[in-house]
Amino acid sequence: MVKYCLACLFLLLFLSTCASDGPGYVNQSDLEPYYALFEHEGRIRGADVSRATHVYRVDVNNEYWIGAGEYQRRAIVFNRLGVSVLGRPYSDAEDVRGLRSLMHSQVYEFSEEALERGWNELVDELF
Repeated sequence: MVKYCLACLFLLLFLSTCASDGPGYVNQSDLEPYYALFEHEGRIRGADVSRATHVYRVDVNNEYWIGAGEYQRRAIVFNRLGVSVLGRPYSDAEDVRGLRSLMHSQVYEFSEEALERGWNELVDELF
């Protein structure tokens, strides 16, 4: 009986991590390339962001995702992982040049062009 219960528990856990995040949210498998990029960017900057020691999971609204450009998608995933993996708080401050952080609470409003132009600097600041 115990083996049966453990098997059921394992199956439920497995299905819950592989299943869609429900209507309105991007599937975790679709976020995998952005998780890999976050891990790579952190590693080259000396941050301990290995998925062996951190849980990578963010929920992204599908409606936003569909209309977002590549750098906007990166920004929203990096913003959420900044909180959950790096322990960074949201910050709405701007530097003297008006550059905002990827940890800005309204990062989803950043333009694709601004993100692409300042991407490396924004990622340096994040890590």
